[in-house]
This record gives sequence, C-alpha cells and structure tokens, in this order.
Amino acid sequence: MVFHEQFRTARVRRRWTIERAAQELSIAPMYLQAIEEGRWSSLPGGLYARQFVRRYAELLNLDRSEITALFDETASAAWESLERRQLDVPQIPRIAFSLWRMLRVVGGVAVIGVVGFYFWSVGSAMLEPTLLEIDLPQSEIVITEPTFVVKGKSDAEAQLTVNGMALPLRPDGSFETSLMLLEGQNTIRLVAERKQRKQHVIERVVTVVNQMQNAK
Repeated sequence: MVFHEQFRTARVRRRWTIERAAQELSIAPMYLQAIEEGRWSSLPGGLYARQFVRRYAELLNLDRSEITALFDETASAAWESLERRQLDVPQIPRIAFSLWRMLRVVGGVAVIGVVGFYFWSVGSAMLEPTLLEIDLPQSEIVITEPTFVVKGKSDAEAQLTVNGMALPLRPDGSFETSLMLLEGQNTIRLVAERKQRKQHVIERVVTVVNQMQNAK
C-alpha cells in the first residue's frame, strides 16, 4: 500500500468523513483530500504541508515519524518535478514585451493627439466670430423715407437681434425685416450669437432727412 493511502484507510475505519476530520484539525477538507490522494502539489508549500501531514497522522493514530519521513521523500520529489515543468514553460520573448510597450506608448500618444486636436478645434471655433453678412445697408446712407429694409445672412443656428429685438432666420440663415426710423441719425445694431463662437456685431448708420425741408 502506498503510504498516503493509509490516511484514507484509517479514516474509513473510524467511519469519519473528510469533513469530520477537517473539523477536528481545523484544516480545509480539500487539503486532507489531497493528502489521501497523494497530490502534494495541491498543498501549501514548505512547513505548512509537512505540518498538515503530521497532524493528520496523529489524529488517525498512524506512525507519525514514518509518515513524515515518507512524505519528505515523496513530496520533495513531486515539488522538484513541478518546478522543472514550470521552468520548461516557454517564456515570452523580450521583444514581445518591447513591442507591447511600444504599442502602449504609441496608443498613449495617439490618444493625447486626438484629445489635443479636439480641444484645439473647439478653441479655434470659439475664436471665430459667428457668421453675419449685411446686404442692406452696406454702409452709412441717407434716406428720405422713415421705413427702411435691413437684409442679410447669418448662421442658421445663430440667434440674431436687431436693435435688441430678436429676428427669426430662414432655414438658410438669411433674414429680412423692415424698420421704422426716426428723423435724423439712426444706428442699426445687429448682433449674431452662437454657441462656441464669438459674438459678431455690425452697426450701420442710416440718416433720415425731411424731404420737404431739403426742398426749402
């Protein structure tokens, strides 16, 4: 009989389960199972495994000295074999680690580049004024009628005000509105605003003169 089989034979003779023996020793059942099956590599290494075997032998009234000696001989050979198998596992070439490190660096640089480009594009957009073009009036003019048409084009997503009053835009961003002006100089102030864009302000001076007074 192989010596590790003595544990199971002695336990069964006592009509104990693995769980009962584990409770008596305060050792996990899986370790006692490994001892009974001779799976030494499943035990904790060093003195812990030796102590488990010794205490299990004492509990089952086995020859402690003989069992410990046999364990030292058998288990040490098993652990040496396990260590050799671990050493025989092919190691990943160092070049693979270097390649992986390089890929991580390149990936990090790429991420930084994308994030940097995003903030740069957002910052650049915020420095650009909102689109605002005036067709009428193109410059300071003098008129004789108090009604005057203002027209032009802006960004379709912008908010446009004329002298502080909101002016709706057409789908293409164009606009046109009529203003009632007072006699004398009138400043027409157009303000276009859009998120992530600078405010764009254009002012035009329109002078209304009395045609009858000019005739005199």
